[in-house]
Amino acid sequence: MNMLIGVLCEVVSGVAASEKEEAAITLMKRSVLGILKRLDVNGTGEITAAMLEQLADDPLATQVLDDLQVDVGYLMDLKDLLISAPLKNLSIIEVMDLILSIRGDRFPTMKDIIDSGRFLGARVDACMLQLESRIMSRIAVNNAGISRITAI
Repeated sequence: MNMLIGVLCEVVSGVAASEKEEAAITLMKRSVLGILKRLDVNGTGEITAAMLEQLADDPLATQVLDDLQVDVGYLMDLKDLLISAPLKNLSIIEVMDLILSIRGDRFPTMKDIIDSGRFLGARVDACMLQLESRIMSRIAVNNAGISRITAI
């Protein structure tokens, strides 16, 4: 009898999770998809970094993202990582998948952990490049000062 109850609980839990996922997808299709299509003024089906920023500024979109427990700040960080090249865009489907994959109510998967490591690595690389640039400019200033001193 306990085994049967356990099996029934697992089935009910699985059905509830499936229905919750379907509800999230339906909510996205009814709201965010329409906003993304409206932002895609040239009709290419691709979303630029600027369009994603407009999505984050849209009150309806932010309400839906909040309902889905999506951290808009993290979405903007991912935008910077994924659309870093000037001509690089994401398709509307990729944006929808991205938003669904970063919901706060999901259990992390191995893919999420790997993606998080890649994201962290890219952020560290960007910080290192900025730091290297600042150091090189300081060295150039110091070398210029030394040249002036030795010229005297």
